[in-house]
Amino acid sequence: MVHQRHILLVLSAAAVLLLGGCQWTWRARTPVEARRPIDLADAGPTVAQRATLDAAAAARAGGDYEQALRLFREILAENPMATTAYVGIGDIQLEQQNYEDAERQFGQAARLGLGSLAAQCGGGGGLQMCERFVEAVKAYHRALTIRPEDFDANHQLAATYLRMGKATNAVVFAEKAVDVRPDDGAARADLGAAYASVGRHADAIVQYQAAMERIDPTPDLLMSLVNALAAEQRYHEAVNTTEFLVRLAPSADAYERLGWGAFRIGDY
Repeated sequence: MVHQRHILLVLSAAAVLLLGGCQWTWRARTPVEARRPIDLADAGPTVAQRATLDAAAAARAGGDYEQALRLFREILAENPMATTAYVGIGDIQLEQQNYEDAERQFGQAARLGLGSLAAQCGGGGGLQMCERFVEAVKAYHRALTIRPEDFDANHQLAATYLRMGKATNAVVFAEKAVDVRPDDGAARADLGAAYASVGRHADAIVQYQAAMERIDPTPDLLMSLVNALAAEQRYHEAVNTTEFLVRLAPSADAYERLGWGAFRIGDY
């Protein structure tokens, strides 16, 4: 199970999460990195605690996890409500593949910071990374009760619903994310994925193409566009897109799709 989780973390979504928001990007399908700057406002730290949080963040960014953990725990000894420290510890444990411990830290942050957008997005993002999707969804919904127009909470909630296979739910929040930030290519790509998952392939094509105008095309994004074009029987466009995909990232799947498309247009 640990191995499976690690593979999913590497391949999927998860992404660049910010404690002050929780960014998911279409391109960010890499292992967890030092990704959330410490949001100091939600815990109400003293001047000394603020300095300690800054030092913990710096230690973590520098890869000194032992020092960062010591400093985060020092903060919690003084202020057990410091949700930023729980998220910081959870992030490190996630990077070290201590998934169960990470889940507890993120869950604690979300439970304690009920009125904090940062705590809900930070905790929700970590729970999402740990595949605790139901709890992550609850955290994101709490974030949206605090700030309904928050781009990151809407975007992450849509992405979580997609991973849960609840595309109909995802559409609502993916559309909201695009409404809030129409120039965000990753949000456009995720909205396309939501549309495709509910059979709205023509709408998905529009969003995928809009995404490619805003972010560099990735193999995943191109293949998604190819599949949507094929579903709409736009075979010549599908073949042209697949040819570009083969040049960008040749793979067995891409060549198979190219051969299929060539057959559909009668290019034997």
